[in-house]
Amino acid sequence: MTREPGFWSDSLTRFRRARGARVGVLWVGLLLVCAGLAPWVANEHPLRVSHADGSWWPVLEAYTPEDVGWSGALLAWIVWMGLARLGRSRAARVAGLLVLAATAVTAARADPVNLAPNDWGEIGARDGTSLAWAPIRHGPGEIDKDAVLVAPGVPGHPLGTDAIGRDVTARLLHGARTSLLVGLVAAGTATLIGLVVGALAGWYRGRVDAFLSWVVQVVACFPAIVLVITVCAFMRPSLLLVMLLIGLTGWTETARLVRGEVMRLRELAFVESARALGTPGIRILVRHVLPHAMGPVIVQAALAVAGAVMLESALAFLGLGPVDTPSWGRLLQEGRDALPNGGHLVLLPGLLVFFTICAWNLVGEGLRDATDPHAEDVP
Repeated sequence: MTREPGFWSDSLTRFRRARGARVGVLWVGLLLVCAGLAPWVANEHPLRVSHADGSWWPVLEAYTPEDVGWSGALLAWIVWMGLARLGRSRAARVAGLLVLAATAVTAARADPVNLAPNDWGEIGARDGTSLAWAPIRHGPGEIDKDAVLVAPGVPGHPLGTDAIGRDVTARLLHGARTSLLVGLVAAGTATLIGLVVGALAGWYRGRVDAFLSWVVQVVACFPAIVLVITVCAFMRPSLLLVMLLIGLTGWTETARLVRGEVMRLRELAFVESARALGTPGIRILVRHVLPHAMGPVIVQAALAVAGAVMLESALAFLGLGPVDTPSWGRLLQEGRDALPNGGHLVLLPGLLVFFTICAWNLVGEGLRDATDPHAEDVP
């Protein structure tokens, strides 16, 4: 007897057939590759030092907890994709979670060595010693005083430098980390808050619904961009603060969506059957109602990532983002201040922000069509 595919497996099949969704996932995957391999592509330290007595890897000794985290996320994604293509979805989930857990433990214990970049010339000049360098021999914060605001195409700086001599390629690669982290964490925070508030309001109704709906209306009345700018202007901006502010101000649409879905689902026959069997109300909500409402929520979450990326870039462009974190929006600001010689600082990060927002919107559109049982299966 052949088992009929479930809703989620059928939705995943429809999502994979959508060309726009595949393009969006490919771009997001490319950003994850750039974030995970950034130290191996742009680094002021050599990747490997070989000598007569053996070899050692300075790039690994200088690994920060952030480097460990992104490399582990990339490895978990590769393991998950490899096992999923072999038809082992359960093993893929378990292996991915194990890699992420090992990454978290390793990142917590990571203690980068402070290697002096000026010593590499002396070390490389020794007999029998060879250095293997990254394609870009500059880190995101290293300043090259001999190449200030140079255009793309200069040897050693393929995409040029900024106004103080930092390599643009390295800053763009590390800026991908900021884009992914802010988008996923901020959208995840907003989705979680909206899911809890909307579920409680739609399930209990009455006074609970009235109070939570009033809270949603009050939060929605404040312009998110104005509130975030005001807080960042009075507090020392950090990446964590930006992510929390975006997440805490962007959950109202998800709450309204979940509330409507829960109110619709709670009147269906399967909920009445669960009540007749004596199942507690909160168990019915968590185990039976919310899984059926997750389709629209996932779509909203994907679209919320695009909004978070755009808002973070806008804050960095206005100078309200973290100063010590590479960001595409900050590169845009530096390019604007350096015009007309800083055109590449405007064009390159601007295109990356545009493509990233479009990619997440394509993913959201693909998820919307895939989770809609009445939508036509058009590639």
